[in-house]
Amino acid sequence: MKASGLLLIALVLAPVPALAQSTSVFLTAPDDPRAVTVKGIGDGRADDTAAIQQAIDAVAADRQRGGGGVVFLPSGRYRISRTVFLRSGVRMFGVGPTRPVLILADNTPGFAKGIGAMLSFTGEDQYRAGKPPVPPPTSVPFSDTTFDATSTTFYSALANVDFEIGDGNAGAVAVRFRVAQHGFLRHVDFRLGSGFAGIYQAGNEADNLRFFGGRYGIVTEKTSPAWQFTLIDSEFSGQRDAAIREHEVDLTLVNVTMRDTPVGIEIDRGYSDSLWGKNVRFENVSRAGVVISSEQSAFTQIGFENAVGVNTPVFAQFRESGRTISGKGAGWRLSDFSHGLKMSRIGEMGKIATDITMTPLAAPPPPIAPALPLLPPVSEWANARTLGAKGDDQTDDTAALQRAVNAHRVVYLPTGRYRITDTLKLRPDSVLISLHPNQTQLYLPDNTPRFAGVGGAKAMVESAKGGDAIVYGLGLYAGGVNPRASNIIWRAGERSMINDVRIHGPVVYTNGKAHGGGIDPEARWDGQQASISVTDGGGGTFAAIWTPNGLASTGFAVTDTKTPGHVYELSAEHHFKNEIVLRNVENWKFLAPQTEQEVRDGVYAVSTEFHNSRNILFANYHGYRVTRTAKPMDTAVRLVNSGDIRFRNVHVNAESAYAHCDTEGCGTYVRASKYPFENAIKDMTSRQEVREREFAKLDVPAGSARPATVTGVPVTPGVTKLADGFTRSRAVRSIRKASSTSLTGSISASTVGRRQKGSPPSARRRSIR
Repeated sequence: MKASGLLLIALVLAPVPALAQSTSVFLTAPDDPRAVTVKGIGDGRADDTAAIQQAIDAVAADRQRGGGGVVFLPSGRYRISRTVFLRSGVRMFGVGPTRPVLILADNTPGFAKGIGAMLSFTGEDQYRAGKPPVPPPTSVPFSDTTFDATSTTFYSALANVDFEIGDGNAGAVAVRFRVAQHGFLRHVDFRLGSGFAGIYQAGNEADNLRFFGGRYGIVTEKTSPAWQFTLIDSEFSGQRDAAIREHEVDLTLVNVTMRDTPVGIEIDRGYSDSLWGKNVRFENVSRAGVVISSEQSAFTQIGFENAVGVNTPVFAQFRESGRTISGKGAGWRLSDFSHGLKMSRIGEMGKIATDITMTPLAAPPPPIAPALPLLPPVSEWANARTLGAKGDDQTDDTAALQRAVNAHRVVYLPTGRYRITDTLKLRPDSVLISLHPNQTQLYLPDNTPRFAGVGGAKAMVESAKGGDAIVYGLGLYAGGVNPRASNIIWRAGERSMINDVRIHGPVVYTNGKAHGGGIDPEARWDGQQASISVTDGGGGTFAAIWTPNGLASTGFAVTDTKTPGHVYELSAEHHFKNEIVLRNVENWKFLAPQTEQEVRDGVYAVSTEFHNSRNILFANYHGYRVTRTAKPMDTAVRLVNSGDIRFRNVHVNAESAYAHCDTEGCGTYVRASKYPFENAIKDMTSRQEVREREFAKLDVPAGSARPATVTGVPVTPGVTKLADGFTRSRAVRSIRKASSTSLTGSISASTVGRRQKGSPPSARRRSIR
């Protein structure tokens, strides 16, 4: 055997610290007068279920602040005997010198069979059904009055809390993680023992998780809003069947290690998934790194970038055909992998294909640095309140906050609404922190003079050029009538980060009263600057961001930069022209971007536009139009003079489902849209398009695009294409022109592009998917 092979095996067989001790990331509790602290015993013997639930319910019931808030769980070992429900909008943080642990003692009743959750994320009566149509089946004891999570279960989160499952609990799962935007799990160890899984039913985003033992680490299917699930900087060790078992969850993995288990990722028989992995590592995986099902389905889209195998003989196994892709030797690197519907080029139909680039490794590579840096310790946080800011929804806090930023690297904003009237300018090394992006907001009053009138974009928060600034956990609202306002203008460097940030609007509620778009007469749709603008050499990491304000021109705009950018689990929704725009951009990677067009705001909107951009990765992308959309739109993505764009795992859809109860009972209903996007991608330079709305791979070449002389799409003889990409005015002009040709019959222009008269009442609320 070669020396390199012996080295690999020796490293694999070297002892790994079993159940390594976790580290608390909140060594002390941040100062927040509105937070509720759990008053449990925490000795590992007393039953603390009621104490934990009481604290959660107290925060969830605070309707004066819209429901939701922050709960602190001090260091300790908390035994629970039944399911703890983490209500919608509630965030629970473990605090203290050691991470608190939730314990399920040996042979706890209700957890021996079936599936029983120690902690369950729950929802609300979104559709006003009156009773839960489908109560969570994992509740112990079962409750028919508990609402499951829905597409509006926002902000719920758990961080810095560990789980431990004792013997005799074969049906136990630590967390049922059903959430929508701004839900997360962070800094959690799962010591699963006899249990079924650490996470059952995943959602949105999770990072810095470690799974030890159990039958599985994660078992999941489609998330509650049907968006992607992204897992970052995490590891699995010693699962009995597989690290992850899933289907249709649209799984995105970033810096994830799976070791000492038969299977890394298993996609359930008869199902598909859009799976994308970046920097995934398989160690001592005996059967297969990935088990792929429904390999001939267009919905099966599997891709990896820089996957490493150590003592893992098979990278991929195809369930139906039995085909396998073996590793090359004791160690291997997979620089690129794609399986699914491959588009050879724009304008052509796709074919199912498997592309792979694998090379042997002489030695295992060192671990990769985390994608998401940790926050500074709480001891370094300067409290904005003690430095003069009020956060009382009345006082102008601009000067106090700017003084705090100037004097302190790390500034913490406790729960509150902080009124500002001028730009808050960050230092190159600033860290701006809050813990709840709905309950802690910076906002502009309407008609703030410095943001009024005609002129360029003016930021609420502006980074310095270069540097490693961080904005974390904050909500921002630019008001309804501030035409120059941009929530964030970002010129920071590659090591900077915006994480867990919510752009509020078009409607906000203060003291039970609604303000903003569709309510205040002066609030103009599409009347403000881009909500988040990364420009002038800006870059960095952007994770778990939600930007749905239709008063802004764009949700997420990147312009004039070659500084690398990494985007994870971005939700950009409800804008009138486009959700994401890249203009003069190079070296960016978007993993799990999601867009949505509503019935009122999205009729003429496209999802994403690229202008003069190069070297861009767009992977595990969702482009969604709501079911009730009233008009067609030509494409989800537009390319203008752009190349070296790598599309991976593209999903463009418009169907929806919801659960409801009526006099005849309860059920789940599925609806199909008449008007999804007509194309996934349109290259405006070459005048070609991608008709397929589900595919795994398309590389747009770097060469200069030229207008196409012959379309790659089959054309029926005798049929002439007059125009496409209709809007109302263009449709009328085209039809009038067509009426002078030899076409038989007649078409009434009034029937084309007819504006829907009025919007249903639900149009002012979040869409019913």
